[in-house]
Amino acid sequence: MNKIKSIEKLLNLFSMEENGWEIRDHWDGDMAAIGIVKKGHGDRLAYIRVPNEKADRYDYELETNSSYDTDYTVAGRGTNVDFKTLFSIIKSHLG
Repeated sequence: MNKIKSIEKLLNLFSMEENGWEIRDHWDGDMAAIGIVKKGHGDRLAYIRVPNEKADRYDYELETNSSYDTDYTVAGRGTNVDFKTLFSIIKSHLG
């Protein structure tokens, strides 16, 4: 994975394995963004972006899809949220 350090740190803080989440990265060219889904459940995606690597704030978009392809519907979004808020929102969305 070739992402900025803030993304790598975020994935570690998320305890991906413990939460049953995995990376679904449709944004290979964006080093400051990552997609996450629940393992085996690609119908809900959380897209997270770090707009400013030094600020520890995040932007996100929650998406849903009933056919497990790349045509997702936006279910929510936010900007400039802290880690605690982001984690709570992502956990609620992905399960």
